[in-house]
This record gives sequence, C-alpha cells and structure tokens, in this order.
Amino acid sequence: MSLDWNVNKIKNHDQVCFTNGEMNHSTEMLIFLTMVVGINQITEKNAREFYERLAIYERLSGAFRTTHVEGGGRTEVRFTPQEVEAHIGLSTNADSLTADQFAAKIMKRLRRELA
Repeated sequence: MSLDWNVNKIKNHDQVCFTNGEMNHSTEMLIFLTMVVGINQITEKNAREFYERLAIYERLSGAFRTTHVEGGGRTEVRFTPQEVEAHIGLSTNADSLTADQFAAKIMKRLRRELA
C-alpha cells in the first residue's frame, strides 16, 4: 500500500511545507513519521501526543534529521513541538495506533534490542 498524504489543510502550507517549490525535509519526514508514531493526522487536539511519541522514538533511535557541522561531521536535529504544531492539518493514510498499541510497539523494539 502506498503512503498517501495531504498538506492542503495546513495553515500557510505553501510557506510551511515548501521552499522554492520543493517540499521541505521536515514536512517530508513528518509525513513518513505518521507511520512510525501511529497517528495519521496532526490536529490541534493530538499535536502534543504526536510530538511526545516522536520524541520517545527519537530518544530510542536517534534523531531522524542531521545537519552538517563546521569542520566536518554531522549533528542530530530533533523535532520540536513548534514544528509539529506548524503542521496541524497534515494527514496521511497511515495506520493509527492507540496509546497502548504504541507503547507495546516501543516495548517490543526495546526487547528486541536487548536480545
């Protein structure tokens, strides 16, 4: 199944989601991360939960984005609550997970890493 998405309901989506006509990396990542966090649309009501699940996953796996640093190398760039809130209105056809299902997914991953 393909991942379908819609950014048209994001306030100022042309400025928030695109730079010079190209989708920005943060928006693109958030689209794919709807599958990871198990929330397929960001709303005013669930933006905090989306961010919390994302932050949990980033702490377990590392940041999903990096940036170059002077002198070579890369540094992690974690998502902020403000970035998630700026994307209120984003929706995809990803599967939804309840809080309990998400917690079980995280525990399964931790157990797999401990094995």
